[in-house]
Amino acid sequence: MKITKSILIILGVISVIFLSCDHIFFEKYTVSATLVKNHTGEFDVANVIIGKVNVDIPVYMDNFDYSDSASFPANVEPVSNAVVKIGDTEIPMSTNGIYSKADMSLEYKQSYSLSITIGDTLNINSEAVVPDSFSIITPADNDTVGIHGVEVVWHRSDSASFYVVYVDDAEDSVSLANGYENVVKDTSVVLPDSCFMDLDGNPIEGVYKIHVFAVNGAWKHGILSFILGGGNVHGAWGTYAIMTPSNNTVRFNVRNRKKK
Repeated sequence: MKITKSILIILGVISVIFLSCDHIFFEKYTVSATLVKNHTGEFDVANVIIGKVNVDIPVYMDNFDYSDSASFPANVEPVSNAVVKIGDTEIPMSTNGIYSKADMSLEYKQSYSLSITIGDTLNINSEAVVPDSFSIITPADNDTVGIHGVEVVWHRSDSASFYVVYVDDAEDSVSLANGYENVVKDTSVVLPDSCFMDLDGNPIEGVYKIHVFAVNGAWKHGILSFILGGGNVHGAWGTYAIMTPSNNTVRFNVRNRKKK
């Protein structure tokens, strides 16, 4: 009985709130932070993007503009007054809302904290580990393969939470080939035939390149992920990841034939 009464009180309060205003407004800070460990030990890069999301949602949907020109009820303002640190190293702002540094000298398998201070009271933080070095096993560099059932295999990277795999045309940035992008937990993946085809299903022969990144932490891309990131950052929406690319680059030839 007491529980039922409490629920009714809560519903009554919510109703009063909804009936007393015609929109709901709130703001939230969002962060997208990445560290990339270069296998040569030079030019390790930090990039931290900080924004303040303002969301203004209409309560009475019959007043909402459903036209094609209607704006999504949220916008992101770049944050330029933050103090950003990776470990003890301060990351300077390179442009409004973007903080970057290109000579971090990261160590494999070491933990690096992310610390962001905005004003006198807001503290945002996270932590991640640099995944260990690793290499792609197959295909080998300069291999020739058919488009069917191409398997990419790599060594395991210590501290990797997952791997990001890209395959694209190595010679032509405007190739018609679909290419491939995926996030996997395992250390191998079989590429779909469509990776080497255009949108109409026609095979695109040529030289392709494989990129594999070991990732620790959380990582998302795209504007919606930036706005609605969730993730592993405390005190804000967002993600913090440290990425290690494989220490070898593999270019392989694709022909329209089955593997022997």
